[in-house]
Amino acid sequence: AKQLLEFLNNFWARLFGGAVVERESEVVEDFANIQKPERPFADFRNPFESGDAKNRSPAELVKYSFAALEAWAFEHDNGRNPEETPLEFAKRLSDEYKSLESEAPRLATLYARLAYARGTLPETCREHVAEFWRHLELANDEEWEAKQSSRAPA
Repeated sequence: AKQLLEFLNNFWARLFGGAVVERESEVVEDFANIQKPERPFADFRNPFESGDAKNRSPAELVKYSFAALEAWAFEHDNGRNPEETPLEFAKRLSDEYKSLESEAPRLATLYARLAYARGTLPETCREHVAEFWRHLELANDEEWEAKQSSRAPA
């Protein structure tokens, strides 16, 4: 039914000069499948610092970045719970880590948009993903410093 409705909407748009909605070719697979991340957080590199972001679509950047967030959270004993949606997961992290307060929920919204919304992600979302990486690196540094200070002799 969804495909038929999309076809009809695009048909009328083409006929009368409206905007045609293209489906994202890469839909988030196993969106609700929650398990231990396949890769450790150390395997993820900031694609904006490495230059890799230029070679990735906005959808690829969002999926890669959300996978990095899940790996980071898992390694900090805050992995995504089976009953949590990506939005709930990001909200929980943003409540716990000040550095992720605005950027984790924004990234999760983009991630959810890939799974449920029509169309592609706009190129402007690259800026949001780049900002997410800056904040994730801050959160990672803060966690490292907190662990070091808790290990220091009293």
